[in-house]
Parts: sequence; structure tokens; C-alpha cells
Amino acid sequence: MLESRTSHSSSRRGLQTYGIALLAIALTFALRLALSEWLNGDLGLVTFIPAVLAVTYFVGLGPGIAASAVSIIVIWCFLLPESGLSSSSAVALAAFIVGVIVSILVVDRLRLATDEATQELAQLRHLHELSSLLVRDDEDFDRVASAAVTTAMRISGAVKGNLQLFDADSGALKIAAHQGFDAGFLQFFEYVRNDGSACAAAMRSGQRIIIDDVAKSEIFAGQPSRQVMLDAQALAVISTPLMSSKNTLLGMISVHFNKPHQPRDAELHRLDLLARQVSDYLERKRAEQVETTLMRELQHRSNNLLAVVQAMAHRSFSDSGIPADAKMRFEQRLQALARANRRLTNSNWTNVDLTELVNGELEYLPARTRVTGPTVSLQAQLVQKFTLVLHELSTNAVKHGAMAVPDGTLTATWSVTHNGNGRVLCFRWEERGRSQAAAPGKGGFGAQLITTSFPEARTHYGDAGFTWEVEVPLKGDNDPAAFAALRSAIEQHTMP
Repeated sequence: MLESRTSHSSSRRGLQTYGIALLAIALTFALRLALSEWLNGDLGLVTFIPAVLAVTYFVGLGPGIAASAVSIIVIWCFLLPESGLSSSSAVALAAFIVGVIVSILVVDRLRLATDEATQELAQLRHLHELSSLLVRDDEDFDRVASAAVTTAMRISGAVKGNLQLFDADSGALKIAAHQGFDAGFLQFFEYVRNDGSACAAAMRSGQRIIIDDVAKSEIFAGQPSRQVMLDAQALAVISTPLMSSKNTLLGMISVHFNKPHQPRDAELHRLDLLARQVSDYLERKRAEQVETTLMRELQHRSNNLLAVVQAMAHRSFSDSGIPADAKMRFEQRLQALARANRRLTNSNWTNVDLTELVNGELEYLPARTRVTGPTVSLQAQLVQKFTLVLHELSTNAVKHGAMAVPDGTLTATWSVTHNGNGRVLCFRWEERGRSQAAAPGKGGFGAQLITTSFPEARTHYGDAGFTWEVEVPLKGDNDPAAFAALRSAIEQHTMP
């Protein structure tokens, strides 16, 4: 029934195009008669040429030929001299016929070239839209996979398509996105290993497989998959492997046609471009998954290590006669280190906002603190240093500094400047309300920790209070080489 409707619709469109051709010649003839006073003799023949060319370009080659034939009939019957065909008229008519034929052929080639160029631009636009989607980190994977299948179908003219992901553990391809298939097809090809299919052959060879006619293909001969493909009206298929930069299989993109199909070089080239885009996307996503797994493993092992150190310290200090205050300070420093670790874990070990870090370390102090500064992201090493240093400064402020008196105030401010090498963070810790004219006579572990963490920092003790300032170069994201070294260390060593 559907094929009958399609055939009827095509026939109706065909009649309409030839009707347009006849109408164009009729209007041209009417125009020719209206201008007969100015277009005497053989000059009147040229009025039909624009109509024939316009019909050929806008309607098609067949209607253009029909328009030229009707033009010749009209000229022969109505425009040639009644006395007979003179030599000049014969030459003019012959020139008209030759000119029309050549013009039709040239215009038809121009029309085909224009259509091909328009189609190519449309295909490239589809690839560009997919590329814009693939580079975005906030897009859902299912939506991206579905868009990849849709784009593959558009640029190849296919009616069905699917995207499969390769599972290295099972050695199988699993359908991740599809369009146009029924439940029977999807169930049969849900997992593909060494089956008789185009995607299995492409997986084994690592090369694209083109089946221009499934019914005649040796790959499907004698295989259960042959009948499944025929039942699904997938009569031709192109399966293109998705390979990583290290030439390992990531997945497969396949497009299917409802009739035998021999792809053109331009079509295969576009599929290659799409396969490269999708491969890069899959490789990036897998790298992100590996990084996330490593970060979780690092968090787990770091937390275990801190717990072990805290338990060892608790047991070691319990009967050693060490003052309770010293034990408390040690445990508080461990907790500060644990806070730094949690912040880094929550940020996936990339960057942590300085405002969040400072507020987190000062939240237990009296409400006489002020924190101001622009948005600044600190890399992992600076997060650990600042957390420990701020813990020591705030502890000292509570015991000996501005927070030890009722009217004392504490201000943490920072700004970002630029020098010849990049951005520089200028951080200032200022306590007011308690006189501290000179540095303590004996520096404890906290003072040593501050000095060791930021040896270039400036400290000032004066009548008005205490000031600590430091300038720190700001770098970009964590070094990939450092992350690779971290991954190697995690894989080679096992913490308690």
C-alpha cells in the first residue's frame, strides 16, 4: 500500500513538472505574439530559449527536453513563413535546435553541480553541528550518541543506523544508540562478537566493511544474521570502526540502506570525518572515566592513610606522657590535612576556589573576621599549603592574637596582579586589636610550617597587631605529566 501511494505521488509530481513546461512555452508564445511588431522574422525564435533554459534549470532535464520539442513544433506550425521554408529560415531553425540542445545539456550539468554543491554544504553543516556537540562537556552521552547516528544517516543517505561500543573485557560490541530498527533486530545484534555480520568483520579487521547487497554477500551467506537483515529491510550496510589515537577499537558506527547501495567516495570521506570526531569524543570520555576512578582510589587510600596515622599517633601518645595539648594540636593538624584532601577530591583534584577555602578554615572563629577578594582557583599543591597555613594562623589568632581579645579583628584579603610571567596572587592576613611588637622568642612547629610552606612570605609584628603577606604565582590546571606519575604510583604501590 505504501509503495503504491509513493508511486502514485511520484507520477503526479511528474505530470506537474511537464505541465509547467507546457505552460512556460504557452506563455512564451503569447509573449512572442504580443511582441511580433518588434520581433519580425527569424529573430523571434530566440524568445523560446530563456523559457527552455529556465524549465531545464528549475524543473529538470525531462521537462526541459519536452519544452524544447514543443517550442520547435510551435515554431514550425506558427512562426515559419507561409510561403515555405527559406534557406535563411532553415539555417535559423537549425541554429535554434542546436543551440537549445547544447544549452539544455550545459544548464542541466550546471543544475546538477549546484545541487551537489548544495548537498555537500548541507552534509558539512551536519558534521559541524555534531562537532560542536561533541566538544561540549555538559552534554548527556545518550543524546550525543543519538546525534552521531542521526548525522551518519544524513551524510550517507541511509535510512537506519546504530552506534556500538566495544567492551574489552567481553570482546563484544554493544548497541549504545540506534534509529530505524525494530525490537527483533536490536535483540539479535545487542551483543556482537564473532557473528556473521558487517560490524563483526569490521571489528576483526579494524577496517571499514562495505556490503552493497546483503542478499549476495559472502559475509552473510549461511548466517542467521542474513535473514534478520532482510526482514529489517537493511539490504546494504557500511560499518566503520571507531579507533583511538593508539589504534585500539572503541566502537563501531554503521549505516543501513533499504536497497542495494554502492557508496561514492565523497560519502565514504564524510563517514571517515564523522568516525574521527566520534572516536576522539569516546577516547576523551574514557580518559575522564579513568581519571575519575584514579581520583576516587586516591581519595580512598589517602583517607585510609590519614586514619592509620591518626590511630598510630593516638596509640603512641596514650602512654608516653606527652601533654594533652600537644596531642590535640597534632590531631587538629591531621584534620586540616584531611579537609584539604576532601576539597581536592570534591574538585576532582583540579582547582579549588580560594574564597571557599578561606571561609572553611575561618568558620569556627568569632564573627569578627572579614574575607574579601576576587574569584581565584588554586591548584592542588597550593590548596594543601594554604589549608595548613591558614589553620596555623587561625589557631595562633585564637590563642595569642586578635581573636584572643574581645575587640580584636581579623581580615583576610587578596588580589591578582600580572607580571611578565603571568598572574600573581597577593594574599594578606591582618590582625588588629592586640599589640604584638615582636616575634615570639621561640618558633614552634606551626611557625616552621608557615615558613617552610611559603619561605618568600613577609611577616610583620607591630603595635597595632600582626600581618602576614605572600605573593604566589598562579598556574593553570594540574600538569598532565604529574597526573601520569601519580597514576603510575597508584598502580604500582598499595597503601594500607
